[in-house]
Amino acid sequence: MVFENGIIAVDANSNNGYDELKEYELKFNKVSDAKLNSNELLLGVASTSASTPEVSLYEVNEGFAKLTTFYGFKASIRYIDFSTDNYYLQCEDNLGEVQLFEIETSRLINTDVIDFDLEWLGEGLRTYSAIENVRKHYSADNKILSIVKLPGKPIIAVGDEVGTVRFYNYPNNGRDGYF
Repeated sequence: MVFENGIIAVDANSNNGYDELKEYELKFNKVSDAKLNSNELLLGVASTSASTPEVSLYEVNEGFAKLTTFYGFKASIRYIDFSTDNYYLQCEDNLGEVQLFEIETSRLINTDVIDFDLEWLGEGLRTYSAIENVRKHYSADNKILSIVKLPGKPIIAVGDEVGTVRFYNYPNNGRDGYF
């Protein structure tokens, strides 16, 4: 469970209750987003520590083990997202600046040198060309608030400012928008 100041994991017990798993507990000043990658082996956490925005990656096998931390953001992080192949991490700050990192090397990637479309699990889908026809259904009066690809299904779920959740075919070819 993700809270403003931390993350905890719980496990069901035999008394129909829950036990906190202390090895899966993290404390932060302020968490702005947290996501698991597609194979659920990495946890990315966007937080603000001493007014410095950062994104940390953790292995989740035997508890949370920190792998690396990414810095260099100009504002607090709005969202993070993993590519479906688990090679890249995308981060967008509240100023709208998007940064792309290669997970294995922790390198910042210049998006001008990428000559292929990356497929994302969540918010990164906003920039993916395979949903261009979906974006046409929204406007400045009704913006996309959240977008998620359903694992193992050719479907994305999109939530908007009006409070509607719509399901679309993925990739979206423009002919049959809704699932």
